[in-house]
Amino acid sequence: MSKLEIVEMRRYRARFEPTRTDDLRPGLLGLVGTAATFEAGWQFEEEDGGPYVGQWAMIAPLGWPCSWVPLCDLQDVQPVED
Repeated sequence: MSKLEIVEMRRYRARFEPTRTDDLRPGLLGLVGTAATFEAGWQFEEEDGGPYVGQWAMIAPLGWPCSWVPLCDLQDVQPVED
């Protein structure tokens, strides 16, 4: 099986399954396990620092209590055919 290539600004269908739940923003805990459509926003670079270097920031759906989630918190990621 080949690794999925993430393309900036492309939409992906995925299930929100965060690797940690102790530091989630208020309101996100109730969305664990939810399938939704996310958009690839940007990839964290070395100069950004932090735990998400190399990860994609996936723009959250409208109405979610956050603006993005890291790709590592999504499962069953599949591109949405336009």
